[in-house]
Amino acid sequence: MLHGSRLRLRTSWLRVAGWCSFLLLPWQGYAAVKAAPPVLRVLAPRLLILELGKEIQAAFQQEQGCKLELIPLQGIHQLKVTLQQNPKVADVVLGLFYENFADAALRKQFVSLPALPAHHRLPQPWLDQQFWPVCYGKLALVYDSRRLAQPPTSFEALIKGQKKVILMDPRTSDMGLGLLCWVQRVYGKKAGDFWRRLKPCVRTFAQRWSSGYALFLRGEADFALAYTTSPAYHRLMEKNPHMRAAVFEEGHYPTYWVGGILKTTAQPQLAQALLDLLLTPALQRHFVYKDWSLPVVALQEPLPQEFLVPHKTLPGYAPQEVAAHKQTWLRTWRNALA
Repeated sequence: MLHGSRLRLRTSWLRVAGWCSFLLLPWQGYAAVKAAPPVLRVLAPRLLILELGKEIQAAFQQEQGCKLELIPLQGIHQLKVTLQQNPKVADVVLGLFYENFADAALRKQFVSLPALPAHHRLPQPWLDQQFWPVCYGKLALVYDSRRLAQPPTSFEALIKGQKKVILMDPRTSDMGLGLLCWVQRVYGKKAGDFWRRLKPCVRTFAQRWSSGYALFLRGEADFALAYTTSPAYHRLMEKNPHMRAAVFEEGHYPTYWVGGILKTTAQPQLAQALLDLLLTPALQRHFVYKDWSLPVVALQEPLPQEFLVPHKTLPGYAPQEVAAHKQTWLRTWRNALA
């Protein structure tokens, strides 16, 4: 009888415990949902995701304890279409060519940012309040020193030397647009005359940098448009010390890749934390050794020797200036090469 009483008592307690567990299930589910880490969504070029995605995600997760989702983009036109279709698709846009952010309707979709951290290092004052530069480069003509012992030291010397050069089409390539800005900054109203005189030297205007540079590597031209830091990749990754970037006395045009926060974000503090993280020496090091671009802050170690060549830097154009004159510059370019 005592054993039976204990069994009935145990059964009663089990029933009570079962009801309590049933009643707690919704609260346990709520707690699980509440404890789920937030997700910050970032639109970025495919190449940047391939080169730096894992490093950025790991550093952000370690610092903020949340997931970083990288959504691939093919360029500024896809960004505009994507935001038109779904303005809340992402919190941050990262790694696009600065000169493309001139469209007023597009710029209105980004918040105003605080001033750049005092430790930034850029070749010119940064005045844009809606975007932060995350890295930059200086355009240059790269050559193989085994084939060319005395490179030209100016655009005029390039024309005089009659060497073949592979450039990028400014209508289809961000680097080509940078070239257009470079020539315009150096020659101004005489840009058309420069393009006409350069025409016999041009092997081709490639639609993309990758295809044009591949032609150069196959020996189909003496020079290719790239960056002052491009030889560092060849030396450190391919053990090829012969690639050089010609130093032009007129100066070299800077191109910036930027990040911005969309107004539709529900996580502005996390979004700003990502931009802050990208400007730390630890993350900037990855831009140097994986993207082969110049850092926007000082690193805690010496830069590759190719990064230290004293190339004079020309002042870059603001996106609004490029937008205001781009069609005129393109028309001048087309007419001169016709």
